[in-house]
Amino acid sequence: MILGPAKSEDALEVIAILKRCNQKLLSQEIYQWDDQYPSQELIENNIISKSLFVYRNDGHIISGITLDDKQPLSYSKITWGTVDASPLLIHRTFVDPDFQGQGLGQAMMNFAESYAPSQGFNCIRADVHKHNLSALALFQKRDYKVCGELMFPRREVAFVCFEKCLTSI
Repeated sequence: MILGPAKSEDALEVIAILKRCNQKLLSQEIYQWDDQYPSQELIENNIISKSLFVYRNDGHIISGITLDDKQPLSYSKITWGTVDASPLLIHRTFVDPDFQGQGLGQAMMNFAESYAPSQGFNCIRADVHKHNLSALALFQKRDYKVCGELMFPRREVAFVCFEKCLTSI
């Protein structure tokens, strides 16, 4: 497997995987994403800004993670634990359903946690749909602290906000 930034020609493949992921989430009654989010335009912008990283296996994308410093406005309502934070944000972590259960979620978190200090970030923040038990467990196992909950437009269930302080930058 090879991890690296997504390329412009990867956008449609990423969108197709996100749609398969969403179908699996819907089958578990997890209404995290919909037909408007994540959009192709958003994914293309993530590729342009070099914030979308993907794992490839035999040339095909099998998982991805978006890492940037863009906090949603609603994050201002959360009581974060890190004072004087310079946070890296995790967005839209995904694993192709055909490759789930093989440790790719852990591998992407390992990458994020090593990438953050190398880029000058002193903490990592993310939000997770309250019904996405596997994603919640992933963050909890890695010692992320719950800092609150928030609601996003078109969603009926809250998202749990997580933060992890990184001691070495």
